[in-house]
Amino acid sequence: MTTAIGMDKLDLDLDLDVQSLDSGDTAQVAAVSVPVAAQLDRVSILLAHEDPERGEATKAIFKDAGWSSHCHRVRSIEDLNDSLLQQPWDMIIA
Repeated sequence: MTTAIGMDKLDLDLDLDVQSLDSGDTAQVAAVSVPVAAQLDRVSILLAHEDPERGEATKAIFKDAGWSSHCHRVRSIEDLNDSLLQQPWDMIIA
């Protein structure tokens, strides 16, 4: 599933229940509820932002929502390719 989210109007609704999602709908965008997210030790996020400030804003959103996260910002296509090969990512935000 590929999903695009614009940062300009990003609103994380952490009260959304995962069971309410339609698994056949590939355009569905949802946030995982806090109890489910708490099962993960840390969410690994790959950030594909050219602007470092937008990457920092993304990190702050997850921190403010109470998510423990590891974020890595790629700076080039080569860096993106290397990062994708180095480890599995829970989320990729571009």
